[in-house]
Amino acid sequence: MIIIPGNVPEYLDKCRRLEADVLIFDLQDAIAKLDAAKLQAREMVVNAIEAGGFRSSEICVRVNSPASPWFVEDIKAVTDAGADSIMLSHAYSASEVTLAEGCLYSFAPARKVEILIEVDTPGILADLDTVARTSTAVTSLSVAAYDFALELGARLFGPEATTSEDWLTYCRARVLAVARWKEWNAGDLVSIGALGADTSMQAMRASREMGFDGVTLVFPRLISVANEVFGVSAEELSWAQALVDEWNKLDSGPEWNKGARRINGQLVFAPTYEYARRVLKHYAVISGDAEATDHFRKFGLASDEYLLEKRAR
Repeated sequence: MIIIPGNVPEYLDKCRRLEADVLIFDLQDAIAKLDAAKLQAREMVVNAIEAGGFRSSEICVRVNSPASPWFVEDIKAVTDAGADSIMLSHAYSASEVTLAEGCLYSFAPARKVEILIEVDTPGILADLDTVARTSTAVTSLSVAAYDFALELGARLFGPEATTSEDWLTYCRARVLAVARWKEWNAGDLVSIGALGADTSMQAMRASREMGFDGVTLVFPRLISVANEVFGVSAEELSWAQALVDEWNKLDSGPEWNKGARRINGQLVFAPTYEYARRVLKHYAVISGDAEATDHFRKFGLASDEYLLEKRAR
């Protein structure tokens, strides 16, 4: 996902060619908290959405916060223009998510407009269980480190700013756990301090290793890095295909009844096999396979065993 300031004509034009999965037009933090500035940006974003021509598969708008005077009209304007989703930021409780959903169902009753929640306050982090149990429009959670740091009082800015991200560990883990519970997407944020391709790649790999589906970016030059890190490498694809093939061959052999099988001299346990199958599904989705994509949108990329057990409950 990449954030595009909603009041810069050059960016609104150039973003049509970006190979990001989601374009997020920002009416919130990128715009001064002045009525004239907010209204101007809203009009520019609406015009851009209506003009169309984007390579990205999802057009999202980061609307102003629920406590702001622009919130409701933002939602109406961008849903009327055809936005696929809204990003909800600076929400302090589950009730504000409910308010956003009510606006969406009022303004776009004939189609589903999704909600991407930026987890940027302790209140919304604490209320994620309630959101998960009650929401019908949320499809994604995203870590918003800078606003969350301000709320916590973390020393992230100034001459004695920390370089550690330990203060963010619980937030990331909770966002991931709730997203996986609900089969939602989970997004992380790459530090603005990680400007170089190497440092950005390291940060993204750390997010990918935790389990995140992708990241929110500010700089377009990092899109190709994100697509590489969160894609499936040729090496991983080859490993996954070979392991799945060898495991399946053993279904008709003497180890047919075992949950751990010896493949190429190594003992392979069932979770490794399930992970390999997940890699193959992931590759099918990002390659545009229609059936895999439909399955992903409905159920996410959880292991087949987990999905079967979950649906049986």
